[in-house]
Order: sequence, then C-alpha cells, then structure tokens
Amino acid sequence: MESNKALVAFLDILGYEDFIKKYTAEEYAEIINKSLSICDVFKKTKEALLCSLAPYISVHVLSDSWIIVLDLNAIPEVEKILAKVKKATKTDQNERAQSIITSIYFSMLSTVVVEFISRTGFLLRGAIEYGDYAIMPIRNGQDKLIHSKALARAHNLEKIIDLPRIAIAKSVLIQLGKLSKTRNAHSYIIKDCDGINVLDLYKGLRASHWKRTQRILNKIKRTISLHAPPEDDQKKYRKYAWFQNFHNNKIAEFCRLDPRLNANSLTIPAVAGIGRRLTRSIKRVAPVFLQKNGGHHGRH
Repeated sequence: MESNKALVAFLDILGYEDFIKKYTAEEYAEIINKSLSICDVFKKTKEALLCSLAPYISVHVLSDSWIIVLDLNAIPEVEKILAKVKKATKTDQNERAQSIITSIYFSMLSTVVVEFISRTGFLLRGAIEYGDYAIMPIRNGQDKLIHSKALARAHNLEKIIDLPRIAIAKSVLIQLGKLSKTRNAHSYIIKDCDGINVLDLYKGLRASHWKRTQRILNKIKRTISLHAPPEDDQKKYRKYAWFQNFHNNKIAEFCRLDPRLNANSLTIPAVAGIGRRLTRSIKRVAPVFLQKNGGHHGRH
C-alpha cells in the first residue's frame, strides 16, 4: 500500500447528540452536500488551476466526524499550469505550487466550516496535519481502508484543543517553513491566546462582496444565537463564548474595512449571568487573539 503526502483535516461536530435529534439522515446529507459545494465548484470551473485540484480532494463522513484530504500528488499538475503562465525554475515552480495548493485548501476548509455553521448553528472543532495518507479498496472493492499517520495525529490534536477552532499542526507549519513564497497561505493562520495556531474561518469572507458577507454573517448570528447554551452550563458556554468572541472581533475588523456593514445587526449577543462574566474574561485576551503569525516562513 503506497502512502502519499497529503494535507489532512479531521473535523468533529460539537453537540452531535442534539444535532441528530434535530436533523434526519437525509437532511444531514443535504447539509453536507451544500456545505461541501465548493468542492463541486472545483470540478465545474473553467479555472484550470482549481479544476486540476478536484481529483485530488476527497471527503469522508462518519457520523459526526469529517475527513477532508488534499493529496499533494496534485503539485505536479499545478506546476504544469504555472509553467505555462510564468517562466521560473523547477524549484520555484514547486514551491509556488505547494504554497498555492495550501492556500486553496485553507480557503476551501474555511468555506466548508462557515457554510455548515450558517446552515445549522452547530460548531465544528478540528485539526489539520501534513503527512502520509493512503486509501485502498478492501472486500473486493466494496469498501475502503484509510491508513494515515497524519489522520491519527489530527484526530488526537482535535481532542485536546477543546474549543470550536481548527488547529494548524506543527507539521503543516514546518512544511510551510521550507517554502519561500507562503504569504497567501499564512494569511489564513492566526494565533489564539493560548499560543495555538488556528485557521481563520472568516478570511475568505473578506474577498466576498459586502452584501454576501453581511448575509452570511447575519445568518451565522441567527443560527448561533438559537443554540446558545444555558448560563449554568459553563463547559458548553465556554465554547459558545469563544466563537462569539471570534465572530464579534471579526465583525469589528470587517466594519472598519467596509462601513457599509452593520456591526449592530451582526454581533452575537452574550448570554445573561455567568455567560456575560465568562465572555468578559475571554475578551480581555482578545488583543492577543487574531494576531497574524509573524514572518513569511512559519517557523515555530
């Protein structure tokens, strides 16, 4: 069984017991299809670079767990496209291809997560790893076997980060650190207040038309607010408050860049009582949160 190098994301729906009470299997499948619609865009687009990546993206869903993989065998395909539009050395083309692929993968993941949250109000937690990944048929092709050290590490990391965020593992940062042109990829990475590097879920919204951005953010506000936990459930509220703080900080950032966005209508409210006290305690570290990683090489 041959293993390929890949970027592997393991995502987990938080509050899945409540989720399956609300949605049938058919409704869940429809939500997944709509949330993952960006993968279909890759297949249908006339953009050669995105179209070339489509065969190398795979998605596997088991109950509340999602595995989204980008096989880095896509690099030679992207190199061919880059060679047509810009003359460069083989090394430069390889590094540019890896950087572009990583940026697109981060963008795809953030879009998938935002779509899911906006449609359901349920949060996701996960991790992204770089490493070996293999998938092969078993039982005469009826089923598939996934064998991956990267997946195992992503699963373990997801379990320890607690909050509804997508952690960027050290293996990914080390790989980016080997490249010279990673500005776009690093623009998707922010450092949380506890030092964990996480995916900026709202990065892609900055490039959208302001009306679309406002529509999606308003939808997230409505769906998240409907799932606010009771104020005496500190464990659940801690997760809610983390996302509330992330969302509201991003709203403030977006509104500074585009005054047409209405901050008051997009801000997620705090829950009364203990929730407000917890939210205030989290806000005290907000200036540390949302910092971009320094430099362009990502060595940590």
